[in-house]
Amino acid sequence: MFLMRFTNMFPLTIRIVSLALLVIMLLVFSQQLLGPVYADVSSITQAESGDPDDNLEYLFAVFFLTWVAFFGYVFFLSRRLMGLKSELEELRLEIRRRDSDQR
Repeated sequence: MFLMRFTNMFPLTIRIVSLALLVIMLLVFSQQLLGPVYADVSSITQAESGDPDDNLEYLFAVFFLTWVAFFGYVFFLSRRLMGLKSELEELRLEIRRRDSDQR
C-alpha cells in the first residue's frame, strides 16, 4: 500500500530512477551475458598495489555522485514543498470564500 502511494506521488521520478537502474544493470551484466571475461592475474592491479593515491579517482567519483544525488533530492523536496504551500493557500482561500458565501 505504501509503495503504491509513493509511486503515485512521484511517477516521473520513479520512472527515471527505474530506467537508470535498468540501464546500469544491463551495462553490468552485459559482459556476463555476452561471454566470459578472463582477468590477467599476472600483473598487480592498482587496487592491490597498496598505494591509496591510485584509487582517488573512484573516491572522487563516488563523492561527486553522492553530492549530486543529495542536492537533487533537496531540489526535489523544495519543489514539492512549494507546491504544497500553494495548494494550502488555495485551500485557505476556498474556505474563506465558502465562509463568506454562507453569511
